[in-house]
Amino acid sequence: MPIPWEATGATYGFNDATASWLPQPKQWARFARSAEREDPESTLWLYRRLLAERRRHALGAGTLEWLHDFGDDVVAYRNGAVTVIANAGTEAVTLPEGELLLSSEPIVDRVLPQDTTVWLV
Repeated sequence: MPIPWEATGATYGFNDATASWLPQPKQWARFARSAEREDPESTLWLYRRLLAERRRHALGAGTLEWLHDFGDDVVAYRNGAVTVIANAGTEAVTLPEGELLLSSEPIVDRVLPQDTTVWLV
């Protein structure tokens, strides 16, 4: 189901009609682009920061190196100076040294909780 563009209106900003061909759950209004634009902790802002860091560090231009020291439920790689670690498992993972650039969830005591991704330099 697509994410709504606008938090209000019958079509959530997809068109000017009086009804949407694809009904949206009312509780999804908080995920609309118009609502997330106002919240610096939203997914929209996270993606904007990720894109800015990707440009700043020229990610994709360097060599990708897979990192295997974090266990079977963790996807980790290094591209240039940036290390990306995604914990898809249920067990928390201790993060290696490095400056935390971004995280999808708050990080406490350098511990990566489940369903969380970080970018380190």
